[in-house]
Amino acid sequence: MIKENNIEANGNVTDLKDMYISPAEIRLKGVLEEDEVQKALRRCFPVPNVVTVKKLRNPYMNEDTKDTTQKIEVMGGTTLEDAVSFEVTLLNTELDPVAAVNKKYRLVDYKFALIANMSGGKFTGYAAKGLKLMVTRLEEVK
Repeated sequence: MIKENNIEANGNVTDLKDMYISPAEIRLKGVLEEDEVQKALRRCFPVPNVVTVKKLRNPYMNEDTKDTTQKIEVMGGTTLEDAVSFEVTLLNTELDPVAAVNKKYRLVDYKFALIANMSGGKFTGYAAKGLKLMVTRLEEVK
């Protein structure tokens, strides 16, 4: 089936090589950045809106990108039976490693990203399994 947007004004179909891409050429990192993909991931893999911080690492600043990341372990859920523990990465947002423990935060803005494999501080590719949660904005719940 040919999509309507692949038909030129004169009625000719655009070159098929412009319509399709080899699956081997698809860059998953780029696909994950698409808004529609992020919306689908949020529908398929819901994340608790409010989490309790259990453990924080000190922030790390990447000298090349000037981005600051901080990994935190959180728990979310409404009861003990449905509680879930997971890790989030704060991007360009920092929490005090002592003051934030056992406080509740609302995850306001986040996205799913690929997990980078690192060896000796060097990037060695992406993990074949799992996604990380990159949080760019959160607010304390009082």
